[in-house]
Amino acid sequence: VWYAVQVHQTKFLLDIGFEGAPARIVIFVGILLVLSLMLARGQRTVNEFYRQTAQLTVVDPLTGVGNLRALRRRVEDEIDRCRMTGDDLSILVIDLDGFKQVNDRYSHTMGDKVMIESARAISSVVRADELVARRGGDEFAVVCSRKDHDDADALAERIAGAVRDARTQLTDGI
Repeated sequence: VWYAVQVHQTKFLLDIGFEGAPARIVIFVGILLVLSLMLARGQRTVNEFYRQTAQLTVVDPLTGVGNLRALRRRVEDEIDRCRMTGDDLSILVIDLDGFKQVNDRYSHTMGDKVMIESARAISSVVRADELVARRGGDEFAVVCSRKDHDDADALAERIAGAVRDARTQLTDGI
């Protein structure tokens, strides 16, 4: 007597014409289920690893904002979009003046804190659909679509104020 067992999309034919066959079938099916669960767990782990790896390729590890690769991709995409729609594109480049003094006077640890808080400050005044990226060193960029030049100037002023406030709270006097 043969018995068909299907686990996921795989069928198994089992001979149950001998003594102890039902117990062996139960054990076999149990092992198959355990293996299926292990494979599913492994697949989730691989998918999570892939997601984290993909994230690391476009995120600055210190500040958590986009990195240079993310900036380049976004600028290319936005240029293509603007060509199709006729919209304007604004790219604001931000350089933290006197940043070397922070590292020299307070330490590189404090310099890292200033970078992190500067990234947070910039992110706090831009729209969710605008990219904030660290170009490297003490330079950031914001990629955004703005209706006119005055709108981009106003955003630049808000960013400058937010960064100034964040930096003053951390290293007053520089």
